[in-house]
Amino acid sequence: MDSQRPILVTGSGRSGTSLCMYFLEALGAVMSPDMIPASPQNPDGGREDTEIFQLHQALQRSLNTHASLPMPPRWLEHEAVQRTKQALRKIVGERLQLDPSRPWAVKDPNLAYFLPLWTHLFNGLKQVPVHVLCIRSPEAMCRSMESQYGIGPDESLMVWMLRNAYTLRHTGGNCLVVHYEAWEQDGLAQLARLAAQLLPGQAHSPDSLRAVLEQVFKPSLNRAGASVLAPTANAAARRFYEALQRVPGGAMAGREALQAAEECLAQIEQFRGMATVAQMALRQAAGLRAAGREAGARSSGASTPDAASPEHPGRLRRQLAEAQQALAALQESSAQRTADADSLRIACDQLSSKLGEQKAINASMARHVKQLEARIMEQRASLDSVRRTWTA
Repeated sequence: MDSQRPILVTGSGRSGTSLCMYFLEALGAVMSPDMIPASPQNPDGGREDTEIFQLHQALQRSLNTHASLPMPPRWLEHEAVQRTKQALRKIVGERLQLDPSRPWAVKDPNLAYFLPLWTHLFNGLKQVPVHVLCIRSPEAMCRSMESQYGIGPDESLMVWMLRNAYTLRHTGGNCLVVHYEAWEQDGLAQLARLAAQLLPGQAHSPDSLRAVLEQVFKPSLNRAGASVLAPTANAAARRFYEALQRVPGGAMAGREALQAAEECLAQIEQFRGMATVAQMALRQAAGLRAAGREAGARSSGASTPDAASPEHPGRLRRQLAEAQQALAALQESSAQRTADADSLRIACDQLSSKLGEQKAINASMARHVKQLEARIMEQRASLDSVRRTWTA
């Protein structure tokens, strides 16, 4: 594998993407010069390129989408995508020239959603990137999201499914899988495979890799707290994670994981109508926020109460709360339909099993009939022989 190929790191968030970037930096990859500063959630810094992060955020707003919603249909045709692509082309071109002898690595929470855009971008630059997907158990990821950001398990699980499944779909399964849990259980082997795949031109001895592992990995940063919910009860997510678990750390995901990813996306996309309504609620909420800001600005600049906007901020807050309640109701309805779909799938599996049993019984009966027919033919032949003997 070419040691200068750019490296794109994706993952669901709270799944070790920042940790992976620190490992890549220690192994010799080039980092962007302007990174988002450290935060309570990432005390060592998230290793995210500030300009790319801001472009992705702006594009997400322009497309009126959200991390827990599937991408809108035909989103690549939106005019905002072309503007973003032009801006990214300039930034990426500069990053690739930081040190042409070493690969540049980049990661961003929303990168998985925009991989088709990045594919077009790299095609134009005549570059073929290497994709790395950081995986953590969905239950642990949801607990960490709840602990660090206050995001509920239902929304977190949707993010886990979408970001991981989109990465598999848009790379055709050609992405290296890095397991968060493996850093503690079998970190040296995972690091060795990763170094061999991503930086083959650089010599890494077992001792140097062990030193990198001890320097970078900090078990104390695992902050998945307790949660009363069990998000992995979702059958499609559970099968997806089980397929990913069978991929060794640092190896390609492959066809089985890709098929499980497509099953997840099929389950999500069958409720496209709900996603459309949720996007409408987001648009309405964004409009209410903008109107609230304008009303606040006019109110603060007015000399008399009569000059205040008729759209009072209190009324806007109530309307925003109603929109958020509607979105929550849609998410609850989506979860119920997902459960109904799982129940229907189980019933179909049971029916398929019974049909298989019936086919086996029919096949057995057919064999017995053939055996009986053969015996009848033998008896007839014997009778014919006896007749010929008596006739003679």
